[in-house]
Amino acid sequence: MRPEELDKAITPKTKWLILNSPSNPTGAAYTRAELRALADVLLKHPHVWVLTDDMYEHLTYDGFEYTTIAQVEPKLYDAR
Repeated sequence: MRPEELDKAITPKTKWLILNSPSNPTGAAYTRAELRALADVLLKHPHVWVLTDDMYEHLTYDGFEYTTIAQVEPKLYDAR
């Protein structure tokens, strides 16, 4: 998901973003920079909550650095 796609998809009725990174079954994961760009979009939409699935945080390979979106942008962690 790219930031511009996320921004377009959010409407006043949007309540949640479910974010799986790394995702099952592909293992695809967002980099810190990609999460930063998604967080910037989410900061513009404070009515949208983020649900993350961090189950696979220990299953990364090739030196990939696992990071949550809340680590990248702590404002998203705070209860709104």
